[in-house]
Amino acid sequence: MKYYTRENEETTPIGMKIISVICFAVALMLIVSAIILLKFSVITTLVFAVLAIILTIVGIGLWKQKTWAKIILVILTIIIFIDSILGMIGGDLKRNIPIFVVSAIIFGYLMFRKKPTQ
Repeated sequence: MKYYTRENEETTPIGMKIISVICFAVALMLIVSAIILLKFSVITTLVFAVLAIILTIVGIGLWKQKTWAKIILVILTIIIFIDSILGMIGGDLKRNIPIFVVSAIIFGYLMFRKKPTQ
């Protein structure tokens, strides 16, 4: 019989945990925004709710180190990155520079993180 020990457990890197928490925080902000916007636009509310669900699932997947979650987040990060560039070109620098920086850091971490050798 095989017993569970901490040595058998594959630990999640701290960077992935931080990105997971960011996903959870953004999902929570989307839920709050969806509730606030419910009386103005049902379509926007539904879009925000769906994005919140996707980010929550991706956050859980990242915490468990699932490859599909990393792929989905890379795609979402590229979309956000492009959107922030277009926003900066449009003149909205205060909102888009922090989004640009955070998405670039997340993208860089996900793409260039070295996996430990065994």
